Amino acid sequence: MGDQTVHYLLDYRPNLMLMLRSYLPEHYVHSTQQTAQQTLVAVLTSQRVQRLILAVAAKEGREVRDVTKDAHEVLADISHHLSIAIARPVVYSVTKLGAHMFDSITMNAGGLDKWKAVGKNVPLVFVPTHRSYADFLLLSPLCFTHDVPVPLVVAGEDFKAMTFIGSLLRNCGAFYMQRSFTKDIFYKTIFSEYIHALMDDGANPIEFFPEGTRSRTGKALHPKMGIMGYVFEQFFRGIIGDFALCPISISYERPLEEDSHVLSMLGVGKPPERSTSMIRGIHNVLQKPNGRIRIHIADPFRVHDQYGKRVNRMIHSQHPRVEDFTQLLKDGAASSSTKKWP
Repeated sequence: MGDQTVHYLLDYRPNLMLMLRSYLPEHYVHSTQQTAQQTLVAVLTSQRVQRLILAVAAKEGREVRDVTKDAHEVLADISHHLSIAIARPVVYSVTKLGAHMFDSITMNAGGLDKWKAVGKNVPLVFVPTHRSYADFLLLSPLCFTHDVPVPLVVAGEDFKAMTFIGSLLRNCGAFYMQRSFTKDIFYKTIFSEYIHALMDDGANPIEFFPEGTRSRTGKALHPKMGIMGYVFEQFFRGIIGDFALCPISISYERPLEEDSHVLSMLGVGKPPERSTSMIRGIHNVLQKPNGRIRIHIADPFRVHDQYGKRVNRMIHSQHPRVEDFTQLLKDGAASSSTKKWP
């Protein structure tokens, strides 16, 4: 198809045939295409999480089954429940809204072909820029309409608490993380192991925003290394042989949150995320022109090609990762009993 511009909303008009179309993505060749439940079981039974559970049980004098129950609750709070049957009407609704809200959504078609070519051989990781909440909703319909595996999107816990919206996003591939958990060894270990399980299976790309938050100025922010670190750790430790990082630029002629960005720059605090606020916001933006969106998909680059010859991963293969959870918990990090999981 080359690198010509494709008018996304013109080529895929929002009609019911879009919702009913055959969806035949080509997954990573070595993927077992685990279900959400199978991924949860794989994380819970992994050696690392089992050692964590035993360390917490010993430190707190609790039954192993009780700590295992806590770990299961943490995983249930994090995990996605991707269902293509539920995603279909959401793709239709988002595309129909997009047709009314924006003059056009365009992209370079060549990038999609490269995703498909590279994604057959290695897991994909999407790293888009983040300038609007609409960023969460653009790539999944794009993947669905072009038979690319729908990405699993890292989302903040603010969205999880939104009535109906939180569970709907989870069913469309979102999984949730706390804003800060550096000192919470119990949560941090389980979350990182969940990322590792998704990467190891590789059936669906992982999507996260390396900037960590929306840019209010339209300029790219310095990346935060949290999720990026968990993703790269698998490669540097020799757990997986390779993966491809897929940079994506999403540019808005007029950001949907233009008014709230102005208030934020004036020092007005960010309001809590609520479903009613989102509905009011959609209604408001439908009443005004919002211009165009341009999606530019850069060439994916395989991490092994960049770092394979410069990093000696054999060191980590010869000395497997064995954390001393007992010592980490003694150092004052939060354990399972200090949290009340939703």
